[in-house]
Amino acid sequence: MSERPFRSPLIAKLDGSGRYIVRSAWEALDYLQTYWQGPRNPTYERALRLCRDALDGWVSPQRARHAFKQALLSAHLWVKT
Repeated sequence: MSERPFRSPLIAKLDGSGRYIVRSAWEALDYLQTYWQGPRNPTYERALRLCRDALDGWVSPQRARHAFKQALLSAHLWVKT
């Protein structure tokens, strides 16, 4: 299983003023499972599922990235770069 890198990273909020740079489906899954502070709603669940699917090779890393970004946006956890 590879990390499935994204073409461009995303930056997520992390505990107060911290930031987590997400460069792959693996790092997105880690953030969702370990550091997520938003609601665990359908947008979150979709991102979780697509990141796992990307790691298994079922979907592209870009599709997982898009779902992860949507989850970040809906939870106000995305840091615009």
